[in-house]
Amino acid sequence: MPETVDSDRMVTLWITEYMLNTAGYAYQNAGFLQYNLTNDDIPDQIPIKMTTDFFKYFVPNLYKTYPDKDLTLWLYVTKPVTFDVNEAGVSGRAEGTITWLVHVNDTLVPAFTLDAQLDLCVNLSVQLGSKSEVYLDLTTVEPYIQLKSSNIGNFSVSSFKHSSSSREHL
Repeated sequence: MPETVDSDRMVTLWITEYMLNTAGYAYQNAGFLQYNLTNDDIPDQIPIKMTTDFFKYFVPNLYKTYPDKDLTLWLYVTKPVTFDVNEAGVSGRAEGTITWLVHVNDTLVPAFTLDAQLDLCVNLSVQLGSKSEVYLDLTTVEPYIQLKSSNIGNFSVSSFKHSSSSREHL
């Protein structure tokens, strides 16, 4: 815990590794860390569409096998999410699978599954004033992805790998 306490504040919140790691463990074991990503989840201003047509240059066999079909991505965490809290910020790691499901005649057909690991580092800052604001500085995002299984043939997953950083206003 910090050595000094600001006595002018009515509430102080300390976020510890233990608290975050326990939450990651509990949520993963309860099955809460899985999600089906569809077109409805993507805001209109983001030019990504969950269709085989949109991804045909990333995974040509997907479009060849299932032309002009909608997609759902099943995101599933396979190990508890872990965190490290230090002076530089908070870093976390999530490991799981991403199964690409194609909509065929009202049925979700698995096209391929990726094993994925996501390492990220964030800094959280609060600016107090007449309008209090919270900022999340996403300093590093490093995905590690490999093809686990495929019903459409083998392909390179290098087009899915991308590192980035950004500053978001919450």
